[in-house]
Amino acid sequence: MPGTSHLLPGAGHGLMKASKVATAGMKDGSAQVIAYGSDGKMRLITRGVNGVWTPWSIVAGVGAPDFSGSALAITSVPDGSSQIAAIGKDGGIWHNVRSQNGTWQGWSAPLGGSAEVLAPTSVAITGMPDGSSQVLAAGTMGVFHTSRDSKGDWKKFQPIGGIQRGVTAFLGDQVGIAGMPDGSSQVLLTTR
Repeated sequence: MPGTSHLLPGAGHGLMKASKVATAGMKDGSAQVIAYGSDGKMRLITRGVNGVWTPWSIVAGVGAPDFSGSALAITSVPDGSSQIAAIGKDGGIWHNVRSQNGTWQGWSAPLGGSAEVLAPTSVAITGMPDGSSQVLAAGTMGVFHTSRDSKGDWKKFQPIGGIQRGVTAFLGDQVGIAGMPDGSSQVLLTTR
């Protein structure tokens, strides 16, 4: 059955213009959308269970009033919070948690997610049934994976092996990841 299409309200009058967008369905039946607006700033909007949209809010940056970057992803986790993974203007991977009550934990960098190590161009995140999350990143060095446990501790990014024997890193340019009910995850990549 096809869904209903909606135009998202803009931050003022008219429609929101965005360069990148991602969405997550939340535990309570609401949905959260993040986007880089035409001004480059990351914004978040929520569609409540009743179908009413909140106003767009600007997501605070790392030592700056707003977060800007080149890629973004959002997921929900079982406790009702959402998590964002994004590539910042510095080229590194950043992560933030938005609690169910709307407060932010603050940006942190997963282990080994710097621009110098990964040179990321694409990022994806998924929430897992146990409250952990997994992040994929693709860049010039290959496709890498990490996980964050439910307490907030990160494992170091590790390369996803290539298809050919002896290739240590899969070379891809776009990534997607989905957490499954049994605790496994499914990965989707495009190749170069």
